[in-house]
Amino acid sequence: MATFGTLQNELLEMMGRPSLSSSDSFRARAKFYLNRAYLDVASRFDIPDLITTQSITSIAATADYALSTDVLFIISIGLINTSPAERHRLIKRGISSIDEMSTAVGGTPKYYARSGLNITVEPVPIDVDITLKVRYVKQPAELNLDADIPVLAREWDNAILYRGAQFFFIGLGELDRGGVFLQIYNDYVQGRRITDRMRSLGADEGIELVGGDEAERSVGRPGTIPGRAVVAPAAG
Repeated sequence: MATFGTLQNELLEMMGRPSLSSSDSFRARAKFYLNRAYLDVASRFDIPDLITTQSITSIAATADYALSTDVLFIISIGLINTSPAERHRLIKRGISSIDEMSTAVGGTPKYYARSGLNITVEPVPIDVDITLKVRYVKQPAELNLDADIPVLAREWDNAILYRGAQFFFIGLGELDRGGVFLQIYNDYVQGRRITDRMRSLGADEGIELVGGDEAERSVGRPGTIPGRAVVAPAAG
């Protein structure tokens, strides 16, 4: 994966403003829109690098538990109990449905609901040391230093750059140019095999994805860096 500094330079070249100093306000905006694009791409597609787990240990008579601060969305929650031996997957419910259930201490949790960075389980556990294994997609941290490297694999570089260019031009009020890069971005991601997380991961939560089954292809323009697009400098 390219460094954050390299991505900035390539985005600025697309914008027709290469080699700007680190103090230039245009470069500062490039950093902002690249981060926005980076987090947007990370949240939209099935990227195994972003899947991780968190283990939560139950507390008797306690229904609410804190999630890790980087949880983007939950794929599943599995319960592991050693005495008595029991393993099953918790069923997702809306928080209002959980609230309508009995809150009396009832035994082994079978349901959960998410509210912010917390989950509520039902029935409320009567045992300690029940393990809840939360499998989730994490939200990557924003990029700050030029040497920072995104957690996404290198093949996502173009998607981040095209999306960043779209956001940048829209931010400048250049809606037509923003639309051009939206089309380039869509063409690029449709060239990858994108699968619905709900189907491929068995996710309890998901988001709408852009998909396609064609072989991966880059989108280039005559006289540009291979796999990159470039337009004339923006006004102003």
